[in-house]
Amino acid sequence: MESLAVLVTILLLSAVLSGPIAYGLTYVRVHTRNGLLARRLGVTLFALWGTITALQFAISNLALFPRIMGVAGVVISLLALKREFKARTLNE
Repeated sequence: MESLAVLVTILLLSAVLSGPIAYGLTYVRVHTRNGLLARRLGVTLFALWGTITALQFAISNLALFPRIMGVAGVVISLLALKREFKARTLNE
């Protein structure tokens, strides 16, 4: 049973923290095209993982607090994707 608790804790933390990590990566300034591609890849991976795991908590039949955390994780992940891909170029 301890391993199940550890797994749930890891999933909940990844659902909650991957959105802010992806959003934080959008503030990293890059000066080369390779840097831009690396940042976009990182933002996309973190936001995708955060959206998938947080959506599982948001639509499941749990208590209210984990569902709110799931909705917040989905919203922050989608905001990070919007910020990253809204027609940005280098040095913006």
